[in-house]
Amino acid sequence: MGAKNAVGRDDPITMSDPTDAYFRGTTIRAGGVLPMDALGLTLVVSVLLRLVGVGLSLVLLYHVRDRRFAFLTLLLSLMAVRQLFTLTGSPSGLAEIPGLLVSVLALVVIYYLHGYVREEQATKAELTETNRTLRASRSRLAATAAASPEDVVVFDAEGRCVEVISGNDEDVTRDLVGRSVTDLFPSEPAERMRTAIETTRRTGSVERLEYTTDRGGTQRWYDVQTARVDDPDSSAAAGDRVLASRREITERKERERDRRRFRRAVDAAGAAVYITDRDATITYVNPAFEEITGYTAEETIGRTPRLLSSGAHDEAYYERLWETIESGRTWREEITNERKSGERYHASQTIAPVFDEDGTILEFVAIQVEVTDRKLRERQLAVLDRMLRHNLRNDLSLVLGHAETLEDATEGDLRESARLIQETGTGLLEKAETERRVVQLITENPTPRPLDVRPMVDAAVETVRTMDPAATIEVEAPESVSAVTLPALETALKELIENAIIHGDAEPRVWVTVETTDETVSVRIADDGPGIPEQERAILTETHDIDALHHGSGIGLWYVYWVTKLSGGRLFFEDRSPCGSVVVITLDRADR
Repeated sequence: MGAKNAVGRDDPITMSDPTDAYFRGTTIRAGGVLPMDALGLTLVVSVLLRLVGVGLSLVLLYHVRDRRFAFLTLLLSLMAVRQLFTLTGSPSGLAEIPGLLVSVLALVVIYYLHGYVREEQATKAELTETNRTLRASRSRLAATAAASPEDVVVFDAEGRCVEVISGNDEDVTRDLVGRSVTDLFPSEPAERMRTAIETTRRTGSVERLEYTTDRGGTQRWYDVQTARVDDPDSSAAAGDRVLASRREITERKERERDRRRFRRAVDAAGAAVYITDRDATITYVNPAFEEITGYTAEETIGRTPRLLSSGAHDEAYYERLWETIESGRTWREEITNERKSGERYHASQTIAPVFDEDGTILEFVAIQVEVTDRKLRERQLAVLDRMLRHNLRNDLSLVLGHAETLEDATEGDLRESARLIQETGTGLLEKAETERRVVQLITENPTPRPLDVRPMVDAAVETVRTMDPAATIEVEAPESVSAVTLPALETALKELIENAIIHGDAEPRVWVTVETTDETVSVRIADDGPGIPEQERAILTETHDIDALHHGSGIGLWYVYWVTKLSGGRLFFEDRSPCGSVVVITLDRADR
């Protein structure tokens, strides 16, 4: 028989079977049960909100890593559970509204707490990333300071070292902390450094000073810059600390000194000198340039060397010039330029590139030595040479013709005299031809180039053997060896061999030897004759001036002298024991 509830109704089930009552749609109350539909929609909503609150509370409790929120979250969760499974009973209808409001309020509080926690987690993540970035920045700063060639030190307002950030010099170590400026710098720079620190600390300006000191007998230069350190998180007052960076500039000072010396030397030089940048814009001219060209520095700087163009050279000339200097080589060649007045002048020009420490071309230096007067003399010499050879040839041809007629028509002493006239005249014609070659060498000023010496030796020897089959000529030379010389070396060797045979005895002997070193190639021509007179040697080796008494007689030796000189070589003489002489031509080896 069913039990009576609090209102006198028969309960559908007894208290002894609560599980079955739950599944039949009842809710447990103190003193009895009520059907679910009697509770109304309000209670259903309240129950659902409490369930959501419990879920959110548990989620919040899971995500909270801060103990400050753990207790509050747990309390809210227990309140929600208590509202759901209360044993004290719950009124139906409007009496359930306060519980509903509490559940909604708890849900709102939990929502905002959850949002706050998410913001705090985002802030923590941001702080973590910021700290990581700061650590990386500090690591890079430390590496930069270690790799920097500068010494960086921090001073306080009294000029004492409070921190050594980087020390690359042997005298900049951590031991400097606590020491004064006067302990770190020589006396005169120390006062200037103290003034710079004070000015920077007071005004915030960047101060700079240079000073020199003697260390180990060597003068060393330093450049120092100061900057104020404003650290709002530091315990020191803002601006009380000054950072000083020091860099050694000894090499730069030496380069500046060398450049000043170069400029002084260039300014005093008699040759015209100008400097251009990579784009051929003139950046400097010396006084001799102004004097020779007629253009002032103000008229020249900022323009290109085409300012001096005379039109005497085609574009191919300038293309070769630029190809040479832009490849890092030096250009040497004569040029015809035009002065400001319109007058042409001739110059021997050398243009060389200037490189930096990395081998990059910075600028070009051009030196012009005016050779206008020399060109005029060469032209006059060429004219005189043509006139002399023409007249000499014509007159000697007439003399030789009459001498031949006289020799055929006479006998005895007269016949011998006629023969001597012919022999002397023929010798004069040969000397005139040698003189022509000398003048041609002087006026054309050819450029030496690498040539194989052995073929020229063989050709010269063969020519002389054909002229005098009785002569003995021995050759000792490598199969091939190159020297920097002129093609005219072959004719010069022929002159020397022929001269040795002419002045030898009845059976002359000549030894031709080619000797080499790592730097040079020497051709030695030795004979067993009377030797070359000391007067001739002195003139040809430039140990005696030419005058009325000392002028030499062998124009062939003069030809040898000019070939050797224009080849950049040296000519000297030796005595041969027991008799004879040795002529040596030494040239630069081409394959060194």
